[in-house]
Amino acid sequence: MTQEKKCENSIKRASKICDEISLLYIVDTEIIEKMKRESSYVLNSETLASLEKALIESQKKEAQVIEKEAKSYGKPVRIHFEVGNRHEILERYAVKLRADMIMLDDMERAMLSFGIPLWVDGGGEISKIVFYVRSVRKIGTLRRQMEFLREISDRLGAELYIYTEIREDGVLRTLRSMSELTKKLEGDAIAMQGFQRKIARKWKNIMVFGDKIPLLPR
Repeated sequence: MTQEKKCENSIKRASKICDEISLLYIVDTEIIEKMKRESSYVLNSETLASLEKALIESQKKEAQVIEKEAKSYGKPVRIHFEVGNRHEILERYAVKLRADMIMLDDMERAMLSFGIPLWVDGGGEISKIVFYVRSVRKIGTLRRQMEFLREISDRLGAELYIYTEIREDGVLRTLRSMSELTKKLEGDAIAMQGFQRKIARKWKNIMVFGDKIPLLPR
C-alpha cells in the first residue's frame, strides 16, 4: 500500500483465505520529492523539511487505522511501515517475509519479477475460479499451481475449473484428473500461467503465477 492506494479489496479477501496477513505500507519518496520540487519556489528548505515530516507522520497514523481495520477480521496482522523507493522496498520485503502470495488492488507488472503468485483483487464475491492452462510442459509446477488454487477455492467456498485450448487427448485426460474442465473462459476470478495482457484487461479478479509456487498452510 502507499499513500495513494489502500488496497481495501485485498485486505478483505486476505482475511478469508490467509492464516496471517502482512501489510506493507510505503511512503514513496518519489512523491515526496515531487511535492518538494513543486513547492520550493514559495517555501524555504526548513518549511519543506517540516512538511515532509508532517506528511510521514500523517501516513503512519493512516497505516495504524488500516492495521486496526485489518485486525477486526480476526486474523493475525503485522504491519510494516517504510519510507523510500517503492519497488526496492517491495522486492526486499518479498524476500524478507517469504510471502506465499502478494495481494493488491491494481496491477503492477514489476511485481511479476518476484516469482510469487500475484493476486489483483477487483472486489466482489468469488464463487467460480477458472485456471487458464496454456502449457503442460512443466507438469510438476502445474500440479503445485492446482494445489494452491484448490486450497484457495476451498477457503472461499468457490468452484474450481480448468480452461484450455489444448486438444490433445492425453493432455485433456491429465487436466481432468486435476479438476473439471470448462469450455468457456468465464469466472469470477481467472488464474494464469504467467501474465497475459488480454486476460488481465478483461477480468477484475486475476491471479498470475510466477516460478515459485508455495502451498498455503492447512
